[in-house]
Amino acid sequence: GGGKNIEQFNIMIGFDMPNRITNLVSPSHMDTWNIKRTETKATMQIRPGKNLGGKILTVLVSLEKSNEPRMWVEQLQTTGTENSNTNEKKYAAMLAFYPK
Repeated sequence: GGGKNIEQFNIMIGFDMPNRITNLVSPSHMDTWNIKRTETKATMQIRPGKNLGGKILTVLVSLEKSNEPRMWVEQLQTTGTENSNTNEKKYAAMLAFYPK
């Protein structure tokens, strides 16, 4: 006995944005992340041996043209029940509008 019990902690956050990402930062945990980025996609993964230290996580994402109206449509995963058709496709849509 006497050895320390070390728990592994891992978190990865993925971003898929409609426009170019101009900045991605966590002001609450500045030196905690490995960040990989392309024009519109990014991932943040906590570095080995790091944790959130009991602090609330804050992530700020800045986009080019962030106030443009847009719409997302996703197909929902459905599971069959006695009263439903398992081949039925269901969709969800979200609209974002910004006042000028």
